[in-house]
Amino acid sequence: MRLKSVIICSSIRAMATTASLNLSSFSSIRATRAASAQGKTYLLNAKGRPFSTPDSLGNMFRRWCDAAGLQGRSAHGVRKAAGHLLAQEGCSQYQIMTIHGHTQAQTSEIYTRGVDRWKMARDAMTSLEGMEW
Repeated sequence: MRLKSVIICSSIRAMATTASLNLSSFSSIRATRAASAQGKTYLLNAKGRPFSTPDSLGNMFRRWCDAAGLQGRSAHGVRKAAGHLLAQEGCSQYQIMTIHGHTQAQTSEIYTRGVDRWKMARDAMTSLEGMEW
């Protein structure tokens, strides 16, 4: 299977929420700009049409991952991994919330909670190491 270009336009809407975000200057998205895409559609299938359901996009994403040698990956898993990576790089839950299109802060807290605990533990151990016994 050959990978096809993903067609993207600058304004996207998260499927699970009503929050919208604009990533028009997000330089790390590598895709072919769609001259004909308009409105909220940001991913188009091989026929240049929007995916008919979230499941059809998910299935295509799995095929893209398989073709790239990334077996067992899903769009949801990659999205979660991106949230965790953003948290590890120091992004706040509100920054992650904005990128993911979440409308509730507690949804993004999932990504920062574990990282915050790890950082606190690391800092505590550094303090402990610096103590004179």
